[in-house]
Amino acid sequence: MLGFAHQHAPGRRCWALEGTGSYGAGLAASLDAAGENVVEVCRPKRPAIRGGRKTDIATELELELLALVCAVAPELLALQGIGPISAARILISWLHSGCFRSEAAFAAFAGVAPIPASSGLTNRHRINRSGDRQLNRALHTITLIRICLDPITRAYVARRISEGKTARDAQRCLKRAICRQLFKLLERGAQPTRQINADDLLTRLIEA
Repeated sequence: MLGFAHQHAPGRRCWALEGTGSYGAGLAASLDAAGENVVEVCRPKRPAIRGGRKTDIATELELELLALVCAVAPELLALQGIGPISAARILISWLHSGCFRSEAAFAAFAGVAPIPASSGLTNRHRINRSGDRQLNRALHTITLIRICLDPITRAYVARRISEGKTARDAQRCLKRAICRQLFKLLERGAQPTRQINADDLLTRLIEA
């Protein structure tokens, strides 16, 4: 693809991609690594789906999620890489202040706490595949978006790799750091009057 672009659009280029935080994340990261300029564009308007209004319903549900998240934890949406769906998933798992005794317990629940896998003189850890997989998926999405769009995050990953970690291990460290950031933010911002209706959030999340 890059060869085709070099041949037919030489010089400075700008790639406009849809979904850089989900299905387009891999392509965005690859283009960015090649020194290409990448910008995210909104999904174009599509004609109504015959036999129903699925697209409109999905949009309405996402707006409902946005309203619910803004009511209980608007600080989540201020963080890069977090939209209403990821924020709702995080809130459902976190539930309320004091639910987890520590940040480490929350990380273990999210499946991002490293598991020792050392052998002989080799000191390493392996990926934790237990815990809340939906929360883990939300953290994975946030991680990919930040790697694509945030220079500080890319510098962090590069530093970890320069220290001898694999790209996967560096991503695991980043996911753990994001989990720590989220836990501290939610615990610090928790108020006695702020209640999370987990059932309502979960219902909207499933419908979306």
